Amino acid sequence: MYVLKFCNSLVICLSILFLINTGVVGQKLNNSSELIKLYKEYRIVQQKKTVWVDTIDNWTGKFHKIMSEVSDTLGKPIYTKKDIICLLGKPDMAINRRTRKNTAEVYALFNKQTVNEISRKEEYLIYKWRGYRDFIYFYVKSNVVQKSEWYYSWE
Repeated sequence: MYVLKFCNSLVICLSILFLINTGVVGQKLNNSSELIKLYKEYRIVQQKKTVWVDTIDNWTGKFHKIMSEVSDTLGKPIYTKKDIICLLGKPDMAINRRTRKNTAEVYALFNKQTVNEISRKEEYLIYKWRGYRDFIYFYVKSNVVQKSEWYYSWE
């Protein structure tokens, strides 16, 4: 059991070191496919880690920078809901008229007036950075991305 935990931790650490040493993060990425690849690699590490990892969890850490660039790059009306899910994977949470009563704790994070006024054609796709305290969301209307922004709890 201890050997398995050690191996798991070793794999995560080696993955993080590989991502840091690529040198690509921090530069302006012109190639969206490179950005999405980095996002997915960091996302895998983020989901498996069990302790604080500076490159993943720190403000302006590598993963924070990648998520910011993902938000800036994909938060435009040239993308659809299907594009976002295809590129980033299934969102951690989708808030729409149907689900809003089941996700009240996340609604409290948004302006209550905004959440209560969600129409059938609107949806928020949420991708966590540090849990539901800090995340990016894509505001989608009629299946077209309208914008993407950060939600920070400032804790």
